[in-house]
Amino acid sequence: MVVLLLGLMGFILGLAYRQEGLRVLEAEVQKLRVQDRGVTLVDLLAKAPIVDRTQQARAWGLFSHSAVEWKVPSKPISGLEARCLEARFHQERDRETLRVLDESAVKRQAWRDLHQAGPVRLTVIGWLKEDVSHPETASLTTMVSVRTPSLLQLRNLAVALGAEARTSADPRPALADLDALVDATRHGASLMDGMIHVSLVQLRDDAWLEAILRGVDPQPWMALPMNARGEVAEAWAGERMLFTGVYVQNTLQGTISGTGLYFGGGTSRLTAMGEWLSFRALWFLAPHDAAFMLKTMAASEDYCRSGGTPISLGSVDISRLRVISRLALPNVMETTITAVQAEQAQRIRRLAARLIVGWRASGHLPEDAAQLDRECQVLMVATALLPGILYERRSATAFRLATDPAPAATSMLPADRIQAVKPGPEASYAKGQNSLFLDLGKIPAFTPVITPAVSSAK
Repeated sequence: MVVLLLGLMGFILGLAYRQEGLRVLEAEVQKLRVQDRGVTLVDLLAKAPIVDRTQQARAWGLFSHSAVEWKVPSKPISGLEARCLEARFHQERDRETLRVLDESAVKRQAWRDLHQAGPVRLTVIGWLKEDVSHPETASLTTMVSVRTPSLLQLRNLAVALGAEARTSADPRPALADLDALVDATRHGASLMDGMIHVSLVQLRDDAWLEAILRGVDPQPWMALPMNARGEVAEAWAGERMLFTGVYVQNTLQGTISGTGLYFGGGTSRLTAMGEWLSFRALWFLAPHDAAFMLKTMAASEDYCRSGGTPISLGSVDISRLRVISRLALPNVMETTITAVQAEQAQRIRRLAARLIVGWRASGHLPEDAAQLDRECQVLMVATALLPGILYERRSATAFRLATDPAPAATSMLPADRIQAVKPGPEASYAKGQNSLFLDLGKIPAFTPVITPAVSSAK
């Protein structure tokens, strides 16, 4: 009798907690609706672009997790870092570069043929309408199986295209393929999409900077957007509608289920019982949990776009009752820091390109930061969200660019994440996430590639 009374009391308390949570969840949903921001998977698909299914099928064959793969170095190939510039620019290819170029030849040609045939989307949105035919009733377990391209496949192709650009007489066709690859990963609908895009942007920018050292016209690259934070913020919005949106839909419909989502990874009866009980309890806990996820993801998107108060998961009173959010919410600050670092790296490389072009034209580097600041102010100065860039003229031909280690209080890049490269006395080139060193005097003279820009050749 006592057990029954305790069970009934627990049920009543759980029901009250659920009803309160539903009110909180509906308020969060309404808040986003008023701002004309999507909430559910239905909203995401309503705004999804139309894709060519034939193109997308070919893309999946190239970039699925089961596609044919080759091994590449753990670090991207960079002829300027690991070897002297003279050897790289005279096409003395090492064995590693030759192997990558040989083993990736079929895939590089397949990508060239694919993107020249028409637009393709290398994000989850490219296959989502096929994978989820009934978004209004999709479940969490359905969303686990939606297709997303392989980061490893995309990264390896970017590395191979960079190697092709560095070792070709004319690097521009390979750079055009690399630009197309980066462009196809824009406008992601999940955080994985956003992280893939950011990683490819950095590989592309390094390849372009080295091509500019060879005399390639930098204008096509300089005209590209520097928008890593915006892309990751868009990915946050997509993630909110993609996975959290299904959680919200299921919760409001009363159909929440976690069947197949195991805790602990075991298969024993005890583990199975624990899973069953946990997801029966989820019916009571889901409204508050879903509201917390919705609020956190919207705040993360806002912070990535415009800064403000950093997001802290530990500051939420109901954190001890989180269930799905414990599994699904990533390190919300780390994703934003990654985006900020990527955008800062873009600014540094664009500024380096301007210095390279200016030095080749005049034979001189700016004497100090003040002179450079007058010429390239938009790239140099700190903004409300990004730290400034320091310029150091090391010699008549050498310079170093570095992120200001003392950023403003509003900067989105923590000071402890800023590390400057320390080049050795014989170094000609060294780069890091937040800094870059280059000695232009140690780079051989080249006849600039001044013929009209070309597209990727078949």
